[in-house]
Amino acid sequence: MIYIQGESDWLCSWFGQEVVEQALAQKDNLRHWIWQHPQEIALGMRGLQQLSHQPIKASDYLSNLEPKLRHSLIIALLAS
Repeated sequence: MIYIQGESDWLCSWFGQEVVEQALAQKDNLRHWIWQHPQEIALGMRGLQQLSHQPIKASDYLSNLEPKLRHSLIIALLAS
């Protein structure tokens, strides 16, 4: 199990510990994908920002994302 510290704890509450760990395990591959798909990342970030005060809707939004995009958003959020 990967321990996720401090500011990334909120990611675990939104995405779930297992999903965040899966993203971290793939981070090197995902960084390349993120650079190739900036529009998808920007749209995903906007969606998260709009739902940041509505955890239930945010959770639904996240669960409906393609796993690669969901994992890429986690890596992008950790990098920001």
